[in-house]
Amino acid sequence: MTEATVLRLGVVGCGHIATEQVVKWQTAGRVDVVAGVEPNAPQFDRFAKSFPTPPVQADSLEALLADHGETVDAIYIATPHAFHAEQAKTALLAGKNVLLEKPMAFDLADARAIEAAAETSGATLVVAFNGSLSPHLRVTSEALAAGDFGRIHTISALVSENWAGLYDGHWKQNPEISGGGFLLDSGSHALNAIIDVAGCGIESVSAQFSEKKPGVEISAALSGRMQNGALVSLTACGDTAPPCLGQLTLFCETAVLTVDPWGKRATIVRDASGERELSSGPARQLIDLFIDVCAGRIENPSPIARNIEFARLWAATRQSAANAGQPVTIQDMEG
Repeated sequence: MTEATVLRLGVVGCGHIATEQVVKWQTAGRVDVVAGVEPNAPQFDRFAKSFPTPPVQADSLEALLADHGETVDAIYIATPHAFHAEQAKTALLAGKNVLLEKPMAFDLADARAIEAAAETSGATLVVAFNGSLSPHLRVTSEALAAGDFGRIHTISALVSENWAGLYDGHWKQNPEISGGGFLLDSGSHALNAIIDVAGCGIESVSAQFSEKKPGVEISAALSGRMQNGALVSLTACGDTAPPCLGQLTLFCETAVLTVDPWGKRATIVRDASGERELSSGPARQLIDLFIDVCAGRIENPSPIARNIEFARLWAATRQSAANAGQPVTIQDMEG
């Protein structure tokens, strides 16, 4: 692929997020949408009418690959959480590069199966976590890895949203499809950012949930220890006033860093010299990053390995919450 490459794209899940993203990419001349999979006919019609040349509707991902496999370069998956793993495996085993909305998987076995599918096919998967793909978070992670602020002692995180009301009756509050509640949905950005900026996974975790209904956590309190020894805490509340808010505060040896888990704002550094922004490069469209990763021009900023760490953390967090906050060692999740 070259910088001028127009990616021929198949889209699975043609809802609001996919429409918003893909229209922007096509308008910028970065993709040509060949076909889409969407069981909701009115929703697919809205999606298709957003493009000068409407994409073909396929009955399933398998049908899309069978009928358009020769004319599709990559697959973008924006379906509800429960479908991510099987669809990602199917696309990868067909040799297609995959751009996948978060979370990659909320089940550790599914996460490992995706890893195996990618290893078998040699295809690339990028998980669309906003923070990992942001230049602000990337430069923060790199500075911490280089030791610019010394050792990370503690990480304090918070995330809040009017999630209970905003998604009342939505699939996000159906645990069979969503895999969880507020912490797995909006809160996953904070969990992922913790792993990302620290450059390692969480070693052990203790968590407690308040649930809107069984399997749908609405608020959560989490504490643990990172693999690098840093202590971490997260407070998540999904039943409060809008808008959606989030922040990570990293207390390091020589500075205190304030990080936006979505990567929307520059990291603020407070040290002996005062307060400043950590400079980073310009923001780029998600699709441009994906194209560059697939072409080997840049390292994958949200790879399968990091998202396996996320799946391990989620499994341990749920286990701890189910046992009144008893600590769980993450490595025990895979025996």
